[in-house]
Amino acid sequence: MLVAVGIALGVAALDGFATLGGGPWHVLFVIPVIWIALWSAEDDRLPVIVMAVIVTALVLGGGTTWQQDQACACVVERGQIVGIVWITVALALLRKRTRRTYKWINLISRP
Repeated sequence: MLVAVGIALGVAALDGFATLGGGPWHVLFVIPVIWIALWSAEDDRLPVIVMAVIVTALVLGGGTTWQQDQACACVVERGQIVGIVWITVALALLRKRTRRTYKWINLISRP
């Protein structure tokens, strides 16, 4: 969890630097969520949700450096990233539930 938070903070730092040419660094915010989703236990839903909340806060907090002429485009881009993060969370939780169900089906079918 600490590594994923570190990655999220690193992406937030990259996103905050205006000297890097204004690249779409905020797209990388989905990486810590995927990391936690893949490496957490199948029964753990809370770490995935907590990481998504942290990343959402960082994405929305990074928008404080918007310039007035690009504010509309930034709001749309940040909204898309937040949507992608939460779609990733939903898919990860569905995957975890499917894996748990598959495990239980295999346990029941054994004699």
